[in-house]
Amino acid sequence: MTVDPLSKSLAEATNFVYDLQADIRAMMTSLDAAMEQVGWAPRNARLNHDLKDGLNGMWVLWNGYRLYAPKELGDSFDRLVFVVFHLAPPDDAGHDYATFLAAAVRFPTATTSNDVWRSWGDTSAMHRATVNQAEVTVLAPADFEKFTPGASAVAALALPLCSLTGEADLRARVVGPILAAEKQLGAKK
Repeated sequence: MTVDPLSKSLAEATNFVYDLQADIRAMMTSLDAAMEQVGWAPRNARLNHDLKDGLNGMWVLWNGYRLYAPKELGDSFDRLVFVVFHLAPPDDAGHDYATFLAAAVRFPTATTSNDVWRSWGDTSAMHRATVNQAEVTVLAPADFEKFTPGASAVAALALPLCSLTGEADLRARVVGPILAAEKQLGAKK
């Protein structure tokens, strides 16, 4: 049988996407473990389900999401950490690499993960405000109002996705800094 080069390239590209899916799942598992160690748990089963079962077609080539809230707060909370895997940069990003965006979000009143998900919007302004910053940045309302219009304060961090190399790295470069920023936003004990 003769195999044309395009068919071989298509198979290689598909295998690459499957490997990417496995890497993102492994990173999410590591992030879940790191957040769990400090008392934060993933919220919104739909987000978890979409990530686990919805990673097919073009979806994986753009974004992956996870929402975390303190375990002790139950189903409603006034603070959360949202992470976004930008596997392709936003259109106006000014760079050409995948990024990891983490945002500590405060709300003026308690909300639920379903309410957050329903109001979820574009993260491009947050991405632009943080991608060239070395540390977590407290954002101006214009930088987060499309992302989560009900929030009262947001601090965010963007890193090159491939620079994150494991659970210890996620703890040191993401979990620690973003939760420290979350406390600065006025977290209640």
